Amino acid sequence: FFGLTESSALAQQETLMTRHSQLLSDLMTSVRQIFDRLPSTSVTASPAASVPLPDSRVLSPLSEPRLPPPQHFSGDPSACDGFLTQCSLTFELQPSSFPSDRAKIAYVITLLSGKALSWATAVWKAQAPFCTSYSAFEKEFKRVFDHPFSGRQASKRLLTLRQGNGSAAEYAIQFRTVAAGSGWNNEALMVCFLNGLSEAIKDDLATREPAVDLETLMDQAIRLDNRLRERSRNRPSVSSLSASPALAQMPPVPQDTSEPMQLGRARLSPLERDRRMRERCCLYCGLYGHFRSTCPELSGNAQSRTGKEGL
Repeated sequence: FFGLTESSALAQQETLMTRHSQLLSDLMTSVRQIFDRLPSTSVTASPAASVPLPDSRVLSPLSEPRLPPPQHFSGDPSACDGFLTQCSLTFELQPSSFPSDRAKIAYVITLLSGKALSWATAVWKAQAPFCTSYSAFEKEFKRVFDHPFSGRQASKRLLTLRQGNGSAAEYAIQFRTVAAGSGWNNEALMVCFLNGLSEAIKDDLATREPAVDLETLMDQAIRLDNRLRERSRNRPSVSSLSASPALAQMPPVPQDTSEPMQLGRARLSPLERDRRMRERCCLYCGLYGHFRSTCPELSGNAQSRTGKEGL
């Protein structure tokens, strides 16, 4: 019974598979007929070499960072190099915005003011030869406006540079900027930097081990200056002390109104005063056996003594 049932199931499955195979064959035949009825079109594939591939090294305008424009340059020689550096970084990070050298030069001119703008306007209108190449324009720009301290000028500037009322950090920045073109060695720079510090920092550094190099000396001076400035801000002012209710209620400090001991017109020294007190001598005449209150040399005591002797 079970054998007949299994044989029937296999026969039914074989019949279904045959029918599915026939249906699939009919479907494929129908698809071929549909394609045969369509008009023939020839598709010519373009060669792969003719399709330009994007360069991954070039940033698209959407992927370029948004940068704030550099600060306007008015012709200050100390700011020339920093201004050109900011412009070069803008050109590097936003290449699609500056496709040509003249675009770069035009962008630089839009950031000028004062005498720098006057110079750039004149050379742009005259169509100077260096206005077609940014490297040539930058070289001419530096020749006109970039005059950093170097050689003797840097040495003179270092010798006169002082911290003043500014912070040690600001003084260190100025010192580094000028020292870059001086050519001085580390020892000479350390002596010059120390000489320009405020007296309070010099006094504190005198109690410490000497620094081994300029950077260590600058770091010590900046940390000390920050501590002194913080202490100065936290120190109560004289007006706040006088306005304090606690101090207003305190009794006045008693003052010694006694006449200071003098020998002729000479005031007693602290050592002499201590000696007389230790040896129980008079603080007025210096003799042993009595105190200042009963000293016969004082005018009042001398009168009382004379009166008693007359009695």
